[in-house]
Amino acid sequence: MEARLRDALTTAAERVSPTDRLGAITEAVSTAPPRAGTPRWLLPLAASFLVLAVGLGALTLQQRVGSNAVAASGTHTAVVIAADDPLPAPSRALPASPGASTPGSTSATRFEWSAPVYYAAPGTPVVRWALYRDFVRATMGDDGLDARVTTAVNLALAQPDVWGQAMPGQDGYLRAWTPGTRVTASVAADRIALTLSAPGVGGLDADAQRMAVQALVWTATAAAQRNVPVAIDVAGAGPVVGGIPAGVFRRPADTTRELAPVWITSPGRFASVWDSRVVIEGQACTFEGTVQWELRLDGAMVRQGFTTATAGCPVRGTWRQDLGVLAPGRYTIRAFESDAATGGPFAEQAVAFTVR
Repeated sequence: MEARLRDALTTAAERVSPTDRLGAITEAVSTAPPRAGTPRWLLPLAASFLVLAVGLGALTLQQRVGSNAVAASGTHTAVVIAADDPLPAPSRALPASPGASTPGSTSATRFEWSAPVYYAAPGTPVVRWALYRDFVRATMGDDGLDARVTTAVNLALAQPDVWGQAMPGQDGYLRAWTPGTRVTASVAADRIALTLSAPGVGGLDADAQRMAVQALVWTATAAAQRNVPVAIDVAGAGPVVGGIPAGVFRRPADTTRELAPVWITSPGRFASVWDSRVVIEGQACTFEGTVQWELRLDGAMVRQGFTTATAGCPVRGTWRQDLGVLAPGRYTIRAFESDAATGGPFAEQAVAFTVR
């Protein structure tokens, strides 16, 4: 029976071009003469198996296709589709629209890319401002390094209004640049050059000014994927922001001075998790690597606990927390380090996501 069914399936497959049109498949099978020795009743059965296989294949493809599909590791695999890709990914060419054109280019090809963007937000009682990182979807007409860095830094200058939906705590982000400020970038092997169209806003204290500049430095070097000095100047001369003149800047050797002690790296900004089992991942530089967390559903606490990063400060480690099976709904995960003296949060970050 197995051999005959396999033979019938092979025969039917040779005569049918699989689509989702059941009528066309049925007609093709019913009108095709059976092979010698093959019972006629097997062909309709074979067609049914074929239609089922095509349907399942189409459904699987539909679920997997998308610019933001990310498979999580582990025994329970989840497919996450993020509003703004939570993981760095190579750019991909998009089909050109009829009549589309790119200024300064003869090609209408567009490239979609997840740009790494660093921004300054409230840090700790010791360090008022700290840097966090997000990945923001961007579409470019050029896939070169200059275009990547220009795109990413422009997103950092615009932070965070043009990135998409607001995240928890977004009102507290440092806004150091006048709306409409733009940048052009040039990337060399040993240096990145940024030219701002206007200086930063006035009235910021020294710490805020420094972190505003460093957000651009971290964004530029991450987009170029090279840790090199970044020369920043302003069109028409003048300071970069406040009392910081144009000059050459770079990342510090000690990243604990600038990176926030607790990051949530996955799920990303307003991700949709297409699986009931959810795993949260992040980075941390905390005492003994301890990271506490709280999970809320529509604002109500549903679960809390703690996990341990792979290293404690001053080494920056990674952490992972399996939240188990979650019912569909809109959640907020908050990760934080408690202040040993007061018991309150010393450093924290919150990310909203939806389980479908």
